Amino acid sequence: MVKQREISLKEKDDIRILIKFVGIYCRENHHGERAPFSQRLFDVKEIEKQEISLCPDCTRLLNYGLTMRLKCPHDPKPMCKKCETQCYHGDYKVKIREVMKFFRKAYDSTWPLGHALPLSQMTERSGCRRRFKDG
Repeated sequence: MVKQREISLKEKDDIRILIKFVGIYCRENHHGERAPFSQRLFDVKEIEKQEISLCPDCTRLLNYGLTMRLKCPHDPKPMCKKCETQCYHGDYKVKIREVMKFFRKAYDSTWPLGHALPLSQMTERSGCRRRFKDG
């Protein structure tokens, strides 16, 4: 068993967002077999109270994304697409862009232009929550 480390509040927020994004993306786009998601580096239920079930591809993507987030050498962490250190490689980079593009379209279609909402609040207060209900 890997020793679990203390996770900062900012990391928890980023992890919570990534879990929600991948979970909703998977539910809306993949209709095959799913299994409950777990992470060996930390207790997912400590961060996201609701259990999440993912297909095998999304499970691999989320594990990779969470590992990369926790290994990020930058403080504060920049947006991944603007970062000098590109952590995501190959298929993972393509898939995470697909997930972000999916949410960008939902975000743009639910909020009027000029009325930006931080991504950290997007799944809680925006039209995305109404459009893609959790669970």
